[in-house]
Amino acid sequence: MVKIITGQYFNFFCRAAFFCFLYNVLFPSYIFSQSSDKVTKGKKIIEILHCDTLYSGSGFQRLLGNVSLKHLDALMYCDSAHYYSKIKRVLAYSKVHIKQADTLDLYGNYLEYDGTERKALVKGNVVLIDRETHLYTKAINYDVSNKIASYTDSGKIINEKNTLTSIIGTYNARQKMFHFKDSVRIVNPEYVMTADTMDFNTESSTAYFYGPSRVRGDSIYMYCERGWYKTR
Repeated sequence: MVKIITGQYFNFFCRAAFFCFLYNVLFPSYIFSQSSDKVTKGKKIIEILHCDTLYSGSGFQRLLGNVSLKHLDALMYCDSAHYYSKIKRVLAYSKVHIKQADTLDLYGNYLEYDGTERKALVKGNVVLIDRETHLYTKAINYDVSNKIASYTDSGKIINEKNTLTSIIGTYNARQKMFHFKDSVRIVNPEYVMTADTMDFNTESSTAYFYGPSRVRGDSIYMYCERGWYKTR
């Protein structure tokens, strides 16, 4: 005999089935979402790898002696630092060194690092080294995520036989491309190149001109307002 469920029993049965559906389908998704958030947030934590001495202050930790920190793919070294874990911020002092991957090294006397935005400000006798390219300047803003460094107070770049100087410059380490502006000058043993705006690819050693540009040498003179020149 088949028993038919009607009235309030039918309504109760439907509600029970509906809640079972929500529990089995949505609740596991919520747990997975929460776990994923924890993993994502965990990856953003700045790790203290080493320091000789550690003091706890009000909202920060003071690290002294042979300090080394890690944030995702970036390693940071210095003599001393203040680490604000809640806001993911580091102030580092003396013998600052940021190492990213196997090729890029950034040195200076002082570092402000924002772990949330992954932005670094390095000041004092700044040197950026990317394989054969060396950049010297007073201060650099470095976008760690995109590997883009910029300066606004004069810089000098040495790449093979070329020495490049400019007031303003940006370096994209992924593209191996510099963008120079204001009083751009390339000194090569065979010629001197001047421009107001120029791009320079460090891998191909090719200069790209934008605006009035001149190349002068013992056996060469060139003027152009747009073009490119292979310096190698």
